[in-house]
Amino acid sequence: MTTATPTADRSGDRSGAAPRRSRAARWLFFVALFVLLCALRMPLADRPIRDVDEAVSSIIATEWLAGGVPYRDAIDQRGPVTYLLYAATFLVAGDHDMDAVHWALLALILGGCVLLYRFGAELGGWLVRGEGDDPATGYLAALLLAVSSYTYRRSQMLAFHTEWPILIASTLGVWLLWRAVRSGRFGWRLPLSGFAFGVAFLAKQPAVFDALAAGLFLLAWQARQGRFLSVETLTRAAGMAGGFFLALALCATYFLAHGALGDFLYYFWTYNVEHYTAVVPMTERLAALDPFGHRRHYLTANPLLLVATAAVLVRAITQWLARGRESVDSRLLLALWFAGAYLGASFSGRNFGHYFIQIIAPACLIAALWIRELWLRSVTLSATRPWLPIAVRALLVAVVIGGLLQPLHRYRRDMALFTLGEPAPQKVAQDALVELVVERTDPDERIFVWGYNPEIYVLAHRRPASRYSNTNYLTGMLPWENHRPGVDTSEHIVPGAWDILLEELSARPPALLIDTSVGDHRYYGKYPLSEFPRLERYVAERYTLDTTIADDRGRPYYDVYQPVVGRLDQPARHPDRK
Repeated sequence: MTTATPTADRSGDRSGAAPRRSRAARWLFFVALFVLLCALRMPLADRPIRDVDEAVSSIIATEWLAGGVPYRDAIDQRGPVTYLLYAATFLVAGDHDMDAVHWALLALILGGCVLLYRFGAELGGWLVRGEGDDPATGYLAALLLAVSSYTYRRSQMLAFHTEWPILIASTLGVWLLWRAVRSGRFGWRLPLSGFAFGVAFLAKQPAVFDALAAGLFLLAWQARQGRFLSVETLTRAAGMAGGFFLALALCATYFLAHGALGDFLYYFWTYNVEHYTAVVPMTERLAALDPFGHRRHYLTANPLLLVATAAVLVRAITQWLARGRESVDSRLLLALWFAGAYLGASFSGRNFGHYFIQIIAPACLIAALWIRELWLRSVTLSATRPWLPIAVRALLVAVVIGGLLQPLHRYRRDMALFTLGEPAPQKVAQDALVELVVERTDPDERIFVWGYNPEIYVLAHRRPASRYSNTNYLTGMLPWENHRPGVDTSEHIVPGAWDILLEELSARPPALLIDTSVGDHRYYGKYPLSEFPRLERYVAERYTLDTTIADDRGRPYYDVYQPVVGRLDQPARHPDRK
């Protein structure tokens, strides 16, 4: 008794020491990862708004907090989840606090790293080691996400775009599905997985391809069990689909209760289908699937992810062709997820880097598992040449380090660490305009900007006098698609938008009216006020040109109009455009 007790105590100490060391290692790793994320992307004064999409989201979130409703009182065609996250940030930090938005994004990405670590550790334990967890796979997946969420053009990766919530929600949905399949206990996991995919879809529409890939895997798994045509398959598929549509129903119920369901459906779905996506021919959309068909592409900028995903996709396809249903394992789930996400990112035919945020999580998981498998298999290469596994592992380490450092070096000038202490770049015309707006108006007064320059509202902390914080819906201009001179964009003008605009401007006359077309800002030179008689008449009757702000070369860039005394209450009615 007296000798057994100390032995048991020491054994308990030893059994508890490993988990404590493991927890300490995790904490140390994620603290280091947070430092890395700060070095890459912490908010600095170099650019308060990192992309025009951030300005639009900021305006909609601010209107939402002020009692308005997205799509009815502030217009954009993306999903409401991003606006909700901006609004939650502003609720804590204050309206239009873009530094807080960028800190929130950094925290969101760190949360994604934690989620991917957990998923990767479980996947590695199941696929690579055959039991328990494999923290090495999880650590590698999280590190890849931290780096790969940065390595592309700054306006694409540093900005809080609407694809970031997809990364979190879709990863959660796939993880829940995988855990259900692995354990054989489906229950609540499938509806919750579907709900997560529904949230991803409400962040941005192409996330539906993530959900479809997950559903296809579930059907393939049921077929492997020989129960494809069964009530069980129908029940499980219905559970997953039910969770997806529950998320959509809750969202629709909110907008219905606020009298904005029609606005939500039009801008979130109809406008995108009939205008924004439809303008790109199908041939261009198919061509967009080729990462080498572009001068710059996210995957070619991250060659480690490109090589790893290509290798795993080829392996999954060859296994499927060779063994059929027997190849339905977790690797197929990752391959389908990546393929669905890649299709979603490429579907519009536009090679915008931030679209490919959608593929980062599956790509990082695939790469981490691929690297880990190569590492463990290297020990079996040769029993007679003990130096060969060491050489292979050294080569693998060099490839991974090089694969991480190469894109970091390529985009090193965008790192927050290297821009500390540098003066913020000056935008002479925009800075002068913002200063003038702040001086000439009170915080509770509204302004109106003609053009595609929503940053003015955010930087000046002034609310729009109309729901159209950018006037693309009034001109039919689809950014970076039909902006060229001579291209008629009138077919993409939203029906009824001009009546709404003039009614709102009449009911709530702006304290200042700013015309960005004089400086051809974002191609608005093709849309001068003189091309739109109703607006031209409204401005002529109520406003006078007060100031023209020049750019750094002295050229006219903004015209600023102030109200005149005795303006008319109602604008004259004329055709929308000459």
